[in-house]
Formats: sequence, C-alpha cells, structure tokens
Amino acid sequence: MSSHQILICLLVIVAIASVIPSSSAAGEGVLRAGNACGPAGTRVSIPITLSSLKAPVGNMDLAISYDPVLVRAVQVNRGELSYGAIFDSNIRDGEIRIGIASTKGIEGSGAIAYIVFEITGARGISRRGISRIHFSDISANHAITMDTLRVEGKDGAVEVLPGIRFETEGNVQQIIVNRDEIDGRTRIEGDWIRCDQCGLNVNIGLRDVKEQAGRIQGVVNEVRIISTPVAAELSFGRVEAWFEFSMPRYPTEGHYSLLFSEEIDPALQQSLEAVAGRKGLEIQTIPFLARIEHGYGKTGPATGHFTVPETLVNSMGGIQNLWFGHQSEQVAPELLKAEFESGPDPSGQITLKVNSPEGLSIFALASARVKSMAGQESSGGASQSSPQTGLTLFFNMIVSAATLSTGNLVVGAIVIFLLVGIIVAGIFYVQRKRGI
Repeated sequence: MSSHQILICLLVIVAIASVIPSSSAAGEGVLRAGNACGPAGTRVSIPITLSSLKAPVGNMDLAISYDPVLVRAVQVNRGELSYGAIFDSNIRDGEIRIGIASTKGIEGSGAIAYIVFEITGARGISRRGISRIHFSDISANHAITMDTLRVEGKDGAVEVLPGIRFETEGNVQQIIVNRDEIDGRTRIEGDWIRCDQCGLNVNIGLRDVKEQAGRIQGVVNEVRIISTPVAAELSFGRVEAWFEFSMPRYPTEGHYSLLFSEEIDPALQQSLEAVAGRKGLEIQTIPFLARIEHGYGKTGPATGHFTVPETLVNSMGGIQNLWFGHQSEQVAPELLKAEFESGPDPSGQITLKVNSPEGLSIFALASARVKSMAGQESSGGASQSSPQTGLTLFFNMIVSAATLSTGNLVVGAIVIFLLVGIIVAGIFYVQRKRGI
C-alpha cells in the first residue's frame, strides 16, 4: 500500500471517530453492591450505591445475579437517590432487575436501592458459603442528551456464618449452634454466643440453654453489639468512631454502616441551634457529623466513642464546650454532653464519649457556649446600678406577679389585688405620719 493510500485511510478513520460519540465523554459513574454476612434464618439489607457521576442519569436498568442456594431475595426498596423517580423491580430465582427513570435526572452519591436477602444456607443447620452479588448488566442514559453513560459495576457479597441458625416464633427467638461447624469468628462462652461478623461484634445472651452431642440450643435473652471502629481523613485531621448498643433480640433484618461528613444539613443545624437556645447556649461551630444507617428499627441506649485531633478540641474551646447534636427518626433533635474518655495518645488524638438514651442515628460534634447577656445588661443604662425606691420595688413586684401568673388568671388577679391594697395602705400610712 502506498503512502498516499495510508494517508487516505487515516483520514477516513479520524473522520469516522469524530462523528461517533464517546460513551465515556457523556459521563460515567460507579455502582457498588454492599457486603453482609449473617447466620441462616436471618435477613440482611444490601445497599446498591451510585457514585462518581459526571452527568445526570435519566434512566437506568440493572440486572443483578446471586446464588439462590445460599440466599433468597425477598424485597427491593428504593434508596434515597431514587426518591421522586419512577422505580420498578422484579425478583426472579437467582436474578433481580431494577429500573429507574427520572425527568430531572439523578445526581450526587448515595443508595439507589436496598435489596433484602434471607440467608437460607443449605441443608442441615448451615454451611459456609458466599453468594456473590453480581452486576450482570448495566445500562444508563444521560437525562438531557439521552447519550449512553458508561457506569462501572463493583460486586458485593453475602456470606453465610457457618454453624448457626435462628428460628423465630412470635416473640420467642431461638438460636441453634453446632460446635463442629462454627469457625473462629464464633465463640461459645457459658450462656453467651459471641460472633464477629461484618464489622460488628455481636454478643448473644441465652436462657434455657440445652446441649446435646455438640448441638447447643437456647432462647435469646439479650443482645449486645459493638461496632468495629470506622476512620476517615477529614480536612482537620483523622477521626474515628465506634458504638456500643443493645437490643432485646438478634436483629434478623438490617445492615449497619457509619459515614463521616463535613457537610452539615442547614435544617439539622437550625434544629440544633434551637435546642441549644432552649438550654441558654449558642452553637459556635459543627466541624463534622457521623451518620449511622441500620435497618434494626429502634435500638436500645447507645454509647458512642469518637477519636478526634487534640488540635480540633482546643480550637473549639476545650472539652467543656463540646456537645454532640443527636437526631433520629424516633425523637426530636437533642444536645448530648461530650465526655472525656482518654488521651491525648502519642499521635495527638483524644477520645470522647457520648451516651445516647435514644439509640443510633446522626451524631454531630458541636461547640456551644453560654449565650451572651451583654445586650440585656446594657439596655438599662446607669439606672440599673442606682438604688431602687420603695415605689419602684412595689411596681416590679406587681409586674413580676402578673408575668408569672399568666397561666392562672384567678391567682394572678388575687396577687395583684393584694399588692395594690398594700401600696394604698402604705400611702395612707405615710400621709398620716406626715400629718402628725
């Protein structure tokens, strides 16, 4: 082939490439399936999250496969990113299909769906196995141009915790443990079963325990959970948090995740400022929050442990000014006092503790100080420092009585009548003395 022909071919290739749209140019994103593990007889919720978007998504169709021998998909719920969009799902044996459409376009990062799986295990009590949560097909289009978007899928997994099975009848929950099948993540200590699973240390207290031929059976009496520390590098340094909480029974459905953020929702900040105002405080700064997501419903009282840089504590005025703003779906926002736990360690980190009577949700570290009363103190001028006359004192008493008695008009009227009578009697007494 001559050089002239080669040049013509190259020009044709360049011309064709220039009119064919590039899918990566239109936008891209990442779909990620979460991970979970649990014993047979329980359910887990797997988040399907979308991130790294470079263009608004108008519609998206997903096909997700799983191992039907180990797990069974029972429900698909929309995530926060798909609120306001058309959302549809279909569960088949070993496959889930999800369709989402939005005229406004889906942007940002977060969960588009949550898939609830029941862990069935296999025959017998349970066997160890891992079901891959695999994106077998992903198609997405730009919300405006309808160009194809290249979205990458990252698989997740559901693991069966071997040797354990839960059975629930009404309000009674039983656990069956086979000593020969459990692995190193499960320990039997008297009437307690301790399991390390997916970032949680689960301690299950039993009653009515029976054991025969290495098979332990008992009724769940209480559950204490300690989460594995989660750390993040924020603009001011490294933070870490973990929680302890209790539940009356093993959570047979749900998930647990902890995310840090330096973006504070204005509505949350306004709510916490209102709570602080009722305490006579004013919020100075909120450097970060920790958001705990779980599907356990209402948990019992929780204790949070936060490790933060000593420099951050000092910049916020010291531990005496530190609070944790707490918000959950069950209760109104509240301010909880931050307590010193330990530190600083060799890396300059201090550990704070917070006790939450209302369980888990959002915890925002905040500095708050007593409201300044300078404006009120200066409003009276020099007259506030001068001695008050008897008439002024009587007048203030009347005003105070009227103010304090607004909730009971009858009592307030009687008090004012008596005070007026005392004033009148005093005036007659003074006039009589002067007449003498």
